[in-house]
Amino acid sequence: MSGEVRQNTSVATGVIATAPSATESASDPALDTNPESVGAEWHNTTSGEIFICWDNTAGLNKWKGQKGNVVQPARGIFWSGTQTAPDADSNIIDYITIDSLGNATDFGDAHVMSRTSGTCSNGVTGRGVKGGGNYGVVIGNTDRRMDDMEYITIDSAGNAADFGNLTQIRSQVSAVSNASDDRGVWGGGYAGSTVNTLDYVTISSAANAVDFGNASTVMQDNSATSNGTNERGVFFSGNRTSNYVNIIDYITIDSAGNATDFGDTLAGVAFSTACSNQTNERGICFAGNTSGGSQDVIQYITINSTGNAADFGDALAAMYGAAGTSNGTGERGVIGGGYPGGVNHNVIQYITINSAGDAADFGDLTEVRSMLGACSNAG
Repeated sequence: MSGEVRQNTSVATGVIATAPSATESASDPALDTNPESVGAEWHNTTSGEIFICWDNTAGLNKWKGQKGNVVQPARGIFWSGTQTAPDADSNIIDYITIDSLGNATDFGDAHVMSRTSGTCSNGVTGRGVKGGGNYGVVIGNTDRRMDDMEYITIDSAGNAADFGNLTQIRSQVSAVSNASDDRGVWGGGYAGSTVNTLDYVTISSAANAVDFGNASTVMQDNSATSNGTNERGVFFSGNRTSNYVNIIDYITIDSAGNATDFGDTLAGVAFSTACSNQTNERGICFAGNTSGGSQDVIQYITINSTGNAADFGDALAAMYGAAGTSNGTGERGVIGGGYPGGVNHNVIQYITINSAGDAADFGDLTEVRSMLGACSNAG
């Protein structure tokens, strides 16, 4: 005779406690399901997936399903940047738990000190990739651009490693991904002149980037986000040969090709940052620099519906050069660092993406930085 006895409270007495019944629901468990103990079961009667709780910290539960799905707090990454404008670059990588307010913690070191890189991830699969940018101290009129790409495992603190190279040496570039569908796309940038280059990688497989197509216009100092596995990526504004532009482009991430006009931002803006609530379809363009100087304007679009951006609210200060990411359908966007009032700062602020309003204080980065990158393991 063989078998497994669960919750035998006393081998000596042979008293066997009644095994707890699993919770049955038409949806997955949530971060705040808060079961009594680790090991609790949750059965999604719609998908058939069985989840086991492996951390029941109140409001920050972690669940793993037998089909590979995971419910856990999202980790946000803030990567490199410049500490003292314009040329003291950092190799610091910080992380936060997006679902819980607080200060950032040191994650590890970047492979290359850099700024103005494009950063994205493959979501819950857990790999972040950074590519392009400027590196090192600017000497005279020499602008040190690079095509280097590096990666981290978001769930496991440590130093970045080499990934490969973009198709072109360039700085002031943005990046976007389709989350767990595993494709990252880098758009625009400055390569001695402003370019319309789009190139892509498979995030889970370290290798050089491949040509994707072209943006609708040359662009640099732009920002990008997506609706995750719904496959639409959007690129916001930027500079075009020293002129601020208000163009929004979009691509279908899983299908290489040229970008298409989406609509317009409220004004031409450069060095903004962007994030989204993934498949809930709202994209955010946060602050940035305009022809009139830095702005505190937050604007939004509905990603799966072309059209112009609308006003969302205000940042804590007029600024540019921050970095943003989110916990996806958890609806929290976080924006770290930036350059308000003529000095870099370490402030992290947050918004509720599906509810228009002003940003609020979240905590602080481990050091002041602007022109940094951000990504998360959500989506």
